[in-house]
Amino acid sequence: MKKILITGASGGIGSSIVNKFHDDHKLILTSSSESTIAKLKQKYGNEQYYYVLNFKDTNNFESTLKKISTEHKD
Repeated sequence: MKKILITGASGGIGSSIVNKFHDDHKLILTSSSESTIAKLKQKYGNEQYYYVLNFKDTNNFESTLKKISTEHKD
């Protein structure tokens, strides 16, 4: 099954993309806070992958992208 990385998954465009692909793809979803990640998990379940990715925090941004890259080499 293909994986799709969607940044801003809790926003308007991001959530529309998630809705389009969540039934037949594994999704790597990012959002800027733990609270929005929790809402995404509640809506889409534990079958997807979730990460807090805050573009305003450069340390978080770089380390999270490295983590995603390491954990999803496929």
